[in-house]
Parts: sequence; C-alpha cells; structure tokens
Amino acid sequence: MVSYSSQFSSSDHAAIQLLGVPKAYPKAGTHRGAWAWSGALGEPLEWVRLGFRQPIQLLSVDLFETSLPGSVVRVRVSADAADAMSEEGWVDAWARPPLEPAAAQALAASLPPCRIFSPPVAPEAQAFYVSAVEVQLETSGWTPTSWAELDAVRVVGLPMPGGEDPAVAAAAAGLARQAWETDKSYAARAKFASTLLPKGGGGPDPSTPEGMRIAALSMVWQNTHELGCVYPAQVAVQVGFKAQEASGMAVEGERRAQQAGMP
Repeated sequence: MVSYSSQFSSSDHAAIQLLGVPKAYPKAGTHRGAWAWSGALGEPLEWVRLGFRQPIQLLSVDLFETSLPGSVVRVRVSADAADAMSEEGWVDAWARPPLEPAAAQALAASLPPCRIFSPPVAPEAQAFYVSAVEVQLETSGWTPTSWAELDAVRVVGLPMPGGEDPAVAAAAAGLARQAWETDKSYAARAKFASTLLPKGGGGPDPSTPEGMRIAALSMVWQNTHELGCVYPAQVAVQVGFKAQEASGMAVEGERRAQQAGMP
C-alpha cells in the first residue's frame, strides 16, 4: 500500500483491504473487506495507489468492483513504487472522459451489480516495467446512500529480468557504476535501465550506440528524480515523464537539442 485519498476507517473499508485475495467478490453490495471512501461528498475523485516488490511489464489490471461498478475513470502506472508519492513519472494505462452525475448513474445502472473490470492497457504503459498502479474513481454519480467500492486489484505481467537484485539488473543492462553514486542511487538507476531492455533479452554492449543510449537515459531518469533537472520534451518522454511547463532552462534545452539534431 502506497497511499490513498481517503478511507472509511483504518480497518473496515480500509484501503489496505485491497491487498490480497478478494473478500467480497462475487457478492455485490457494501462489504467491510472492500475499500470505501470516507463518506464525505465534495471531492471529484477518490484514488488509491498500490506498489509491488517485483517490477513487471504490465499485461492487464483486473479491478474487482463490488459496489456501483463503472466509477473507475482512470488507471495509471509508475516505474518506481518508492517514488509513487510524487506526481511525476505516472503514465496512463487507461482513462475515460468524466461524466455528469446523471450519466454516471445511468452507466452504473447498465452494468451488473458486481464485476471484474479489465480495461485495455495502453501501449505506453507496456513500454517499461512498472512497480506501482493508481486507480481513480469518479464520485459524480455517488450519493450518501450509494457509492463505489473496490474489493481487490490484480495486476498481471512479465517479471523484469534480474528481479529485485540491483547487481543482476545492472549486469543485464550493461550499466557501469559512477564513482560518485551511492548504493541506493546506483540500484535505482540500474533498476530503471533494466526496464529499457527488450523483453526476454539481455543488455547491449555498453560501448555500442544502444548501450550508450540506455546509460544516458538512466542518467536522465536519475537526474530528474533526484535533482529535479528539466530536459527537452523529446528526452523526458523516453523516461516516462510528461512534458513540463516551459522554463528558461527547458526552452534552452529544446533549442540546443534541435540544433544538435537530437531525435
């Protein structure tokens, strides 16, 4: 469990109830073993973030909706569960447009009272290994007597080569440690570099253009996370960061990248 917008209590209907096997499904209706909001109307979204130890290439996300199905409006993923508290680095796996209250209630009425919702996963969310998932629920169709609950979240995917061992991950990516890097920084950079490897394959020779590209992107990822550096949009998107508001440094970076013919 990483974080959540709200929960009914720290035990019954708590966000931590999402961990493990379903406790309510296939029964519909409110259940203390499912995650539910605090009950305070007013916020347009309720959300929960879950992390997992072994990074995976995401194949599917299965959401066990046991009350008011259809409220899920967005699912997004992050490469780093430890950094999932940040708003940076999240990539949409699936999303739909928000609905007005009447339309949201009509959607819920058209669905079964209990279901496993498996939205299609966007290719962008399958292009790297993920360690955290966030589920957002739209509250527009909720009332004091009718609200959505999630019983469990199941993620399915392929494990990252090297698993959780930074040394194995670094070797797989052909990544050399810099003299100034701490153990933690090197492990995090190696973990990210391994997400750039082709599925089922090893890392390229670090002296080749592809090997140097992976090493360079791993440094971009590290500098963005640890130092707050801003890179041109063409570079930032390759490490999972959305385009940021233009600053003097960002504009200058864009100009230099274009002059250098950077892809």
